[in-house]
Amino acid sequence: MSRRSLLCLLGAALSVLMSLLLPAFVPAGVITGSAFYPIYALVGAQELLMFGVPGVLLFLRSEETQAQLRQQLAPRGPMETGLTMLTAVSYTLVGAIITALWSEFLGRFGLVPPETALPNPANALSYTFAIMCAAVIPAVSEELVFRGLLLNWLRRRGDTVAIVASAVVFALMHRSAHAFPALLVIGLFLGRLTIRHGGLFLPMVFHFVYNLSVVVLLAAGGAFTLPTVLLSTLIAFVSAHFLLKPNKEDVHGTDHHRL
Repeated sequence: MSRRSLLCLLGAALSVLMSLLLPAFVPAGVITGSAFYPIYALVGAQELLMFGVPGVLLFLRSEETQAQLRQQLAPRGPMETGLTMLTAVSYTLVGAIITALWSEFLGRFGLVPPETALPNPANALSYTFAIMCAAVIPAVSEELVFRGLLLNWLRRRGDTVAIVASAVVFALMHRSAHAFPALLVIGLFLGRLTIRHGGLFLPMVFHFVYNLSVVVLLAAGGAFTLPTVLLSTLIAFVSAHFLLKPNKEDVHGTDHHRL
């Protein structure tokens, strides 16, 4: 192992440790209270330390991995990007319904969903700060780790195993029993999207737009009608179908998007 690789691995481990220890240095009143900016700042800092910094360091450990990162971050075309954004927005309501139904099931066993910890933004400045900490940072940081590193490492076991295993880890790392099914679906979709299009750009776009939509939906009170849910479900399925539809080279096995 080279000196650079060792330093990057040590730096990644130290960053994860700092993320785990960070809440212990934050006053309890900040975490349990309603202080908007400190709470979102803590969320953003933990995402960076747990996933963002380690992900970047692990990609910087060699010239080869740096080249892989540059390739994976290459933008995709406007059609693919637009479909990805449409899928993310429409799945926001679908995911909310999945979570509500699953929470109702868990409630029969006495498992009550926790109260929403994040306060809602109230003005342009608070929206900007919330979007940065709860949408931009998690989208980039988590995709670097779960689809950029973990999925790639697991592909030696086969694409199906890699997609399923990385999706399960992704859902578990959010530490929410009530949101697990909706997060698992996202993980499965993003894994397939990464392999189908050979990069992290579209998964990051989906992750960002989905988190952004959740922030806006919660701030608006989360009210929606049955026709809206049905339409969102249809849009999500159709747009996801076209995004994941294999091209002719994939069908004939001549195009292997290897991370």
